[in-house]
Amino acid sequence: MKICAACDSTTTWINKKGIECWHYHDGYIYCDKCFKYYIWNPIYNPILSSKRVSFNGHRIIDSKTPRTGKCSICGAVKGINCKRTSLHHIKYDPNNPLEHTIELCNSCHKQHHWDIIHGASGITLAQV
Repeated sequence: MKICAACDSTTTWINKKGIECWHYHDGYIYCDKCFKYYIWNPIYNPILSSKRVSFNGHRIIDSKTPRTGKCSICGAVKGINCKRTSLHHIKYDPNNPLEHTIELCNSCHKQHHWDIIHGASGITLAQV
């Protein structure tokens, strides 16, 4: 099942031949409406926004930018030492989803999840 990266829709425009028109751009899948709005009109693009965060299956766009572009563990800088960074939740707080988060490069993020799966403690709030 395809899900639009912008609006979470599972449906899109269907052409005259009965084929769903999904668009692929920079590793994301867009429904036809969002592709035309966000990609053809790149002035407002919440997908690429540094203010966008996923939390418990929901996308949140915060008023301030929670990201610094630097890994909290190894110090890698987005665009120089790594392609992207991710916000990682150390502790989930449904009332404030950005409260207990750290920014990690992909390498450190994967290593952290690997450590948790294989019995290591992972990152704690005291280490941050």
